[in-house]
Amino acid sequence: MVEPHGERRRFELPRVRDQESWIDVWQPFFQRVEADAVFEALCSESSFERRSIRLFGREVTQPRGIAWAGDLPYTYSRSTLDPRPWPSTLQRLRTIVAEVVGQDYNHALLNLYRDGLDSMGMHSDDEVELGALPTIVSFSFGVTRHLTVRAKHENASPEPRHSYRFELAHGDLAVMGGAMQRDYLHGVPKSRKVEGPRLNVTFRRIVIDSRS
Repeated sequence: MVEPHGERRRFELPRVRDQESWIDVWQPFFQRVEADAVFEALCSESSFERRSIRLFGREVTQPRGIAWAGDLPYTYSRSTLDPRPWPSTLQRLRTIVAEVVGQDYNHALLNLYRDGLDSMGMHSDDEVELGALPTIVSFSFGVTRHLTVRAKHENASPEPRHSYRFELAHGDLAVMGGAMQRDYLHGVPKSRKVEGPRLNVTFRRIVIDSRS
């Protein structure tokens, strides 16, 4: 079992419907030297590209670079990522995730933010391939960026909706679970104060093969 260097903290989000939503955060999971080595290895082993996705009825280029590995195809925003082999460092992280969460994850998506102007819009990882109430695992490497979380419009209570902000730094690990993907949105906003790159590695467990 891999021993994280930071302690786990659980943040329970307000219940929207019938189940709890939460985020577990290890700050950090990897010590600085090890996080540096993983960051460099992932960048060396991965081929990043900027792909177009369908958003609000039109084609747009994602404001970040992506790479991936997976045993099964994964589709989001009408863009399909076909199966790809697992580079050695990504396979190592996959093994660590299985030890931490207690199950194997069969897809990893890497998002490379060049600076604070690269971003991730508010969204949920609620694709049908992931099944009901998926647990999403996410490593952060590089500069610190904010993860913003808020309840979805259609599920929000009559009370004013609050945004929650989590600072994810170099070597941190976040696990989003419960009903979070059903009831909440999350994203990484732009920031002109951020100058360096950040690499986010998100693990998903695909339970439905879209090819069948």
